[in-house]
Amino acid sequence: PAQVKFPSEPAGCYHNMHTDKEHDFLEQLEAAVHNAHRRIHEEHGGGSAPGKRNSEPGPATTLTMAMLIWPRVYLVQVGDSRAFYLRKGRLRQLTRDQTTGEFMVDTGAWTEEQARKAPIGSTLASALGGSDMTPAVGLVDLRLAVRAAGVARRRAPVPRGARVGRRARHRAVDRARLGAVALG
Repeated sequence: PAQVKFPSEPAGCYHNMHTDKEHDFLEQLEAAVHNAHRRIHEEHGGGSAPGKRNSEPGPATTLTMAMLIWPRVYLVQVGDSRAFYLRKGRLRQLTRDQTTGEFMVDTGAWTEEQARKAPIGSTLASALGGSDMTPAVGLVDLRLAVRAAGVARRRAPVPRGARVGRRARHRAVDRARLGAVALG
């Protein structure tokens, strides 16, 4: 299926990567997700296809992909499937849900409690094959995560919320290089 084939395309060309090529790799991962999204629309059409308004919505899905090229984990997320990091029996969430509730909390319109209780709080703001799809892309340096395991809560490598632009993605990469590692 398109969902599996296209996001995995960039993986074949990276067995060992230098940090000066990370931006290119992250861009390839993001492009592969956009390509899978396009293919879902081409193969299945439906009301969720960009520019189309049919009565029948097409298929949609969430995606969380983690690629390990030691010592880093490269993350791509669409929707509310999550990535976690397990260290010494403690589970830390690395990604944020791309839901209406998370978006409203990020903008300051709702509290986290309001987002949990709102009927539309868990509605997806981004989905592969859906009408809106914005992949969140980032990385975690595992060497830094191991050293920083006792550090107080830090921001996630994939910025909170559904909308992550190119500049924000590259800032996330730069923060990871400086040691601002996601520990949930």
